[in-house]
Amino acid sequence: MRRTFLLLLAFTLLTVQSLAQPDYSSPEATLQSYLRACQAGDFTAADACYTKSSREFIAKTPKMTEGRVPEQLIGTHDRLSKLKFTTEKVNEKRAVLRPDDKKVPPFFMRIQDPKEGWRIDWQFMANYMRADANGWSWVNPKAEGIWKSRQ
Repeated sequence: MRRTFLLLLAFTLLTVQSLAQPDYSSPEATLQSYLRACQAGDFTAADACYTKSSREFIAKTPKMTEGRVPEQLIGTHDRLSKLKFTTEKVNEKRAVLRPDDKKVPPFFMRIQDPKEGWRIDWQFMANYMRADANGWSWVNPKAEGIWKSRQ
């Protein structure tokens, strides 16, 4: 009986651990990892879904992290988890995930470091897009074309 209990416990722990591990194997998997981090209100896990250059940018910009509260991420999860996303694969290292709500900006995904897999290019999005109560817009209308032309 004790052996059965220990095997069941080990299986349960392995299953929970595998569910908790972020997956960056595809743009869609990365978005799901990001949504799980948001649902948990976990900024460390959410930031890990960003490209390396985005994480470095956030780390060097203290105003980006001041006053962050878990409720911000939880609200992001609540809004984004209701949407359906369409994937536009640009090339082997870039993709765009477009939500079915035009008021929500697309997610620009890329492989910056092959060891890290697909990540959200937050820095690009922060530099070229703006959002307000009316939705989002490009700061530079040519930005999407610029992004797509890069490798």
